Amino acid sequence: MLAADSAYAMPLATTIRSVAEANAGAWPLEIHVIHDGIDGATQQRIFDSSPLGSVTIDWHTIDVSLFASDYIPLPYISRMTFARLVLPGVLADKAGKVLYLDSDILVFGDLSPLCDIDLGDAVIGAALDPLDAPVKQNKLGLEKVPRVGHYFNAGVLLIDLGNWRNAQVTEKALHYLDRFPNSPFSDQDALNVACDGYWKQLDNKWNFQCEPHESIVSPVDAERPAIAHFITKSKPWKPSSMSVNAACYDAVRAKTRFARSMSEIAREEIAILAHKLLKRSSLVRSVWSLAKGFRSARPAIIAQSHTEDDSRVY
Repeated sequence: MLAADSAYAMPLATTIRSVAEANAGAWPLEIHVIHDGIDGATQQRIFDSSPLGSVTIDWHTIDVSLFASDYIPLPYISRMTFARLVLPGVLADKAGKVLYLDSDILVFGDLSPLCDIDLGDAVIGAALDPLDAPVKQNKLGLEKVPRVGHYFNAGVLLIDLGNWRNAQVTEKALHYLDRFPNSPFSDQDALNVACDGYWKQLDNKWNFQCEPHESIVSPVDAERPAIAHFITKSKPWKPSSMSVNAACYDAVRAKTRFARSMSEIAREEIAILAHKLLKRSSLVRSVWSLAKGFRSARPAIIAQSHTEDDSRVY
């Protein structure tokens, strides 16, 4: 199961494609997508992005504003992130386990061993987050960071639907957010509180959380993580991130119906070069700042003439 809005259609299609390619022995895969208004044509593009016969996709429309309008996620995070809090309710007729994946993920390994993990009485299986130590030691300088035994990352969750419902995880998580709507990591904080002491730690290979400078490419396939999770706002499909995994990500994206056009590739290569120059040259940065200052200080009459398109980003 995944959750996304229309702005994340391309990453969603790329994640699903990677799941399908790495799990050909389990075709057709049953995919469920929670969304808040991805139109029919885009849904079809996403479905057509995976090999014929590899997946079925059930689309579940929800309005997250009905329960998440008062919660404050990080600026670069969509409110659709709160959809995972109500996931078992969306699958009201389902029992057993479901695997939830964020849409900023690439899957490289067979997911059967992960799905076969016995959770026992645990509500979920998850991997530790790098924030685990700071949260436990309250070193983030934030008063409302939740105190938990261990802190997991919610980008990959193996969920026992029955245990989740019995433990009232959804209710507890939403209650936490009602009390702390500006909790720094919002729904992830809420899930950590709701599941504290009732989750099973997974090997990090099932949720390898990589920064832009951490390569997931290895000359030895066995050393590549089964699931690569591109955390932070610097994503491998964004030229500004200058991610070392950009080519690896684009190799999967290129097989979808959201492959980059030649003009997009050219523009992004120019953008990458510009970012590299800005990063390396103090002189170029100074000129760039002066240019932006000049644009913002232009006389109003020029802005009103409509001879230039001020919506462009330089």
